Amino acid sequence: MLRMAMIPISWLIALATVVLYIHVVAYILDQGPQQILATKSFWPLVLILPSAYFGKVLGLIFFNLAAYCIPPIRNIFDRECAETGRYNFATATKGLLKILALSGIITIICGLAFINNQQNAQQGGPGYPPQGVGSPD
Repeated sequence: MLRMAMIPISWLIALATVVLYIHVVAYILDQGPQQILATKSFWPLVLILPSAYFGKVLGLIFFNLAAYCIPPIRNIFDRECAETGRYNFATATKGLLKILALSGIITIICGLAFINNQQNAQQGGPGYPPQGVGSPD
């Protein structure tokens, strides 16, 4: 029951993580967030999906820590851990930390791939003019 109450707020943390990540990538590319998202391709999903998953796991860890700091909620948390076979707070959070690390690495790799794709699209390939320049004729 307690975990179900935390789900909507952890999704808000995930949304905030996506927005912040898009702003960071936009800053790196020296563009606005609207310019990054205004495309006919699916490349913005490379930013949105991994960062949303990363943010969701981050939200779950945050609320586990917040709930553990309040003694009545800590008792409920310990009871839920005993029911699921986890023995204490550390073992309950350990799995989330592993998932957070893995999803963080994937999020960074996807961000670098997006930045690389955006820079290649702006520069043009060998023998092609940069994007926005008229034909060489």
